[in-house]
Amino acid sequence: HEVQHLRGDIGVQLGRAHRASPDPIILTDALHKTYDFFAYPIGEGVYVENAVYAFAHRDGSDWVLHFVGASRSLAADLAADPRMRPAMEAGATHTLVHVPLWREEVKHAEAAMRIAHAYKPPMNRNYTTRFSGT
Repeated sequence: HEVQHLRGDIGVQLGRAHRASPDPIILTDALHKTYDFFAYPIGEGVYVENAVYAFAHRDGSDWVLHFVGASRSLAADLAADPRMRPAMEAGATHTLVHVPLWREEVKHAEAAMRIAHAYKPPMNRNYTTRFSGT
């Protein structure tokens, strides 16, 4: 999956409030819908609701996804997520975060399922997944 550099209003919602990546990381599901994600250091509290998140790490210009999930209250869920430590042991250094805007028809739980299905992270399934870009 190729990554594009796009800027959108999601950057105003997330990027300025936390130490996020300045440019979105674009993930595309099997139906060709794109999602803007921002990267945060793993373990950092990201105070958003109804989010899609992924544990990941960079490998050159690629991002390697370890797990994709959905959360109603991300900071609290990340603090208690039993998959964070195994993801870190496997090399995850960042949490990628996407918050669907209110006008998007694909909400966070469905978006997480679509992305996990498209990229097949090993902690969701037994596949290694990576995508190129920043």
